[in-house]
Amino acid sequence: MAHFPTHKVDVYDVSGAGDTAMAVLAKKMADGLPLATCIKSANLAAAFVVTKPTTYAINADELKEMEEKYGRETE
Repeated sequence: MAHFPTHKVDVYDVSGAGDTAMAVLAKKMADGLPLATCIKSANLAAAFVVTKPTTYAINADELKEMEEKYGRETE
């Protein structure tokens, strides 16, 4: 069992956070990245979208910025 902490953000709307996490997880897994890396990226993406009003689709540049800001360690 592993624990993957998230980063504290100011939450505006949680709509779509789970969908975002699953989409990023699937994309990163399809890219062949280690599972831990995929999960961390998915958590970062979900943390980002909950800071936006209404449902929000994160783009690749925004995810990359989050990964650079908070790090994305691998297994």
